[in-house]
Amino acid sequence: MTNAAIFSFIVKTYALGAFGYFLFRFIISPAHLKWISFLFINILIPCMILNTFLQKFSLDLLRSYSVIPFFSVLFIGLSLTAGIFIGKMLGIAFRKEFIAMLSFTNSGYIVLPMILEFFRGPELDNAMIVNFLYTMLFMLLMWSLGVYLMTDGKVKFSLKSVPLPFLITVISIILGILGVKKYVPGQVFRGLKFIGTMGIYGAMVVLGGILSQIRSTKEHRRDITAFLILKNIALPLVFLFFIHMFSGDPLISICLSLALITPPANNLAIIFERYCPEHDARKFVYPAMIASYLLAMITMPMFFILLKYFSCR
Repeated sequence: MTNAAIFSFIVKTYALGAFGYFLFRFIISPAHLKWISFLFINILIPCMILNTFLQKFSLDLLRSYSVIPFFSVLFIGLSLTAGIFIGKMLGIAFRKEFIAMLSFTNSGYIVLPMILEFFRGPELDNAMIVNFLYTMLFMLLMWSLGVYLMTDGKVKFSLKSVPLPFLITVISIILGILGVKKYVPGQVFRGLKFIGTMGIYGAMVVLGGILSQIRSTKEHRRDITAFLILKNIALPLVFLFFIHMFSGDPLISICLSLALITPPANNLAIIFERYCPEHDARKFVYPAMIASYLLAMITMPMFFILLKYFSCR
């Protein structure tokens, strides 16, 4: 994790996000955002999932990394607990939304360009596998528990809402273990990797587009400030300390850390907009999310430096 890689990630990611913000705010109708988002998130990025697992996954890696999906359950559980306790203690107005936004990070999209910038060679493939395994159960929890919290219990989980990337990850794991790669021409893998890489960076444009549709307000400043301190600073510090103390594999430690220092998952805004567009909680959810992404321009590089220090010890 060099200084050049850190700088490259920040510049590329936020430049693409700013481009997406401008594009969908002033040029392209937001009505197109839904299918464009579907294209990148459910088709292009899964090409990278297929490419990575089919080429590199094996029973040995399954044994080594089998605990990874449960880290997402652990960290979400700890965040939920902190959100419940602190939300009640501070008298947060929209407690369920506060808890959901604390608990679900943007570990599926922002972390992928981080990995592309920070890792090379075999480490890159392993880092991708760790991240996809981490987000596997994470996706199910966000589209079940996350939806429940963001909609104040009005929308329940159904099999129809199982995210497509989750299914593709499970299928890719099985195909990787079965050794299907020996029957697949190398050109197919090169094509999948190219399309997947385009999807990863394109998702940053989509993220900017989603944020462009969020309208901020000046209400609930105390609750938003508390959220920012917890989400962008306090919880990442606690989790980084936990990971550094208890994880023995440096690559796993870095990948888990990257997943936990990001702002809230942008899918939470999509969930809220889809099911609760007129809910009063928008006065908290939208400005808190925008503020968290802006603050992350400062906090994420700070955590990168911290991770670099830990990884060099």
